[in-house]
Order: sequence, then C-alpha cells, then structure tokens
Amino acid sequence: MIALNPSPMNENIEGIDLNKVDFLFLNEIEGRILSGEKETHKILKKLISYYPDLKIIITLGVNGAVYKDKNQEYRQRAINTKVIDTTGAGDTFLGYFLSMFFQK
Repeated sequence: MIALNPSPMNENIEGIDLNKVDFLFLNEIEGRILSGEKETHKILKKLISYYPDLKIIITLGVNGAVYKDKNQEYRQRAINTKVIDTTGAGDTFLGYFLSMFFQK
C-alpha cells in the first residue's frame, strides 16, 4: 500500500498519478491545490470523483480532521490542548493514523 503526504507541495507532486496511491494525507492548502476547490467537502468530493479508490485524510488544524473514501466519511474534532510547538505534528498524526488503521 502507498501512503502519500504531498508536503511540501510543488509542481512535481501536482503531476503524480494518484490512482496508484492508497492513502492521501493533506492539509487544506494541499487539498485546494490538488482539487481546485476551497471548501473541505468539495475538495473531498472532487478528489474521490477522480480517484474513487483513494482514502483521503484532510487535517484541519484546530477543527480536527476528516477521513473519506468512496463508502464512508468520518470527522474527528481536535482535542483542546495547550500547544507549545507544532513541529512534527503532521508526521506524528500520519504515523498514528496508519498504525491504528492497520490494527483493525
């Protein structure tokens, strides 16, 4: 399985064939670039219409995260906490997400 986190986003990533990707981890900015849409639900809808087998995870900062595939959608609110440094937060989220997903 292939998990892709296109960060930092650049023109090389925009040309990747996402049909070969199983999990796509994005923030809102990356989602806007890849889909051309501004609203989260429209980003998800457009990307799933292009890549129906893709599992998309969009992180929304203080608003949590959304998981969507062709059959289901889950939203997780962020846990209110005192943030000191966000360095590595996305990588940590990705690692824990995949770890828990494959423990099913």
